[in-house]
Amino acid sequence: MAGVESVSQQRSEILTLNSRVNELSMSRCAPLSDGMSRLVMVTGLLLSAWAGPAQAAWSPGDRVVDYGVSLSDGEREVIVDVEAMGNKFAADLLWQVDSFMCRVQGLIATDRNGSAKWVDLQDDAAFDGHPAHAHVTNVEGVAITAHVGKQCEVGSKVGEFLTVTTTPSPSVRTDSGATSPRTGATVLLLRATAFYTPRDIRVRVGEKVVWFYADGSREPHTVTSGACRGADCSGGGQVFNSGPTLLKPGDRFEYTFTRPGTYPYHCDFHTATMQATVTVSP
Repeated sequence: MAGVESVSQQRSEILTLNSRVNELSMSRCAPLSDGMSRLVMVTGLLLSAWAGPAQAAWSPGDRVVDYGVSLSDGEREVIVDVEAMGNKFAADLLWQVDSFMCRVQGLIATDRNGSAKWVDLQDDAAFDGHPAHAHVTNVEGVAITAHVGKQCEVGSKVGEFLTVTTTPSPSVRTDSGATSPRTGATVLLLRATAFYTPRDIRVRVGEKVVWFYADGSREPHTVTSGACRGADCSGGGQVFNSGPTLLKPGDRFEYTFTRPGTYPYHCDFHTATMQATVTVSP
């Protein structure tokens, strides 16, 4: 597969904050046996100068697709492949798309001859399907494909996204000592829908909440307990605090609630726009 030209790569690296961060640059279209395939580059901004541990570089294979994808009738959009990575790679994927319209696929060798073909990736139910999750090894590419006769769009509905991380393992923070508690709710840190999605959730005592990083603008985030007065959120973090660890695709933070009550929380870096609430019932 042809790669994206270097001029396009350089232009994508200097996009301004007001531009389309996850620009999808098509290098070519070529017919495949089961649809049309096009190679794209999904990119974002480098983190702005930020003191301390919030500075973190994404690996070459880290991708977030949270809007701007529109495919039809078997058309395929390649998110990352061996040309971008330099070799076969392992990938951890999280996604929330319309499964009746879209297929998340990997280019994987399926026979003794080592011939690779596109196969649908199946949710391993690690998060009860919210979001879907899969881990693949020795993969040659990751793509999103429209079902034949269907229109696949990502970003047309609140909370649609696909993240790909090719680092050995995503960062997982937890403030809980409980053993494998039930997941009561999941929250996406998704910039296209006001960051915390959904903003207000309800769980029961003994259940955990999992927050997932899916921000295509490459902004660092936190999940910090505590109410705010306007944009003043000082004194937070007494109940739970992720710290500045939600930085790139696949990063997540977990907390198990052991007492009923209402728990407001916020992001330390975006206090004016990122405030939400967890309500815990007995």
